[in-house]
Amino acid sequence: MKDLGELHRLAMQAADEAFLLRRQGDGEAAREAFRRALDCEAEAACLLAPDTEREPTRSVLHRSAATLALHCEDWQTAEDLAATALRGDPPEEIAEELREVLGRAQARQHPEQDGPSERPPEPRPRTGRRDVT
Repeated sequence: MKDLGELHRLAMQAADEAFLLRRQGDGEAAREAFRRALDCEAEAACLLAPDTEREPTRSVLHRSAATLALHCEDWQTAEDLAATALRGDPPEEIAEELREVLGRAQARQHPEQDGPSERPPEPRPRTGRRDVT
């Protein structure tokens, strides 16, 4: 069994690969890489799901996994991950981002209630290396 840090590292490697492949125009390979990233990040998030004392790591992992689910067009998974994170005690900035992801997932599942669709946001530039523990 892989540990939390290893799962997160694998997820971020696959996500980086997916963004590169998408920029290069290889949509199918990008979707596959996004799915690998989602699988790893969701597994890492699930390891912390019941541990609300591990904030903000818990909510950051859930936000990351939910955003990857949007990239995979897996609206239900994105909604589930964001909702799980919001049931904890995430910092307000992360909670705001989770509510945005939740809203996007719900809008895509119910397009008759939606305005124009948007592509999920590109990840924010990393401002320093923080390992997930």
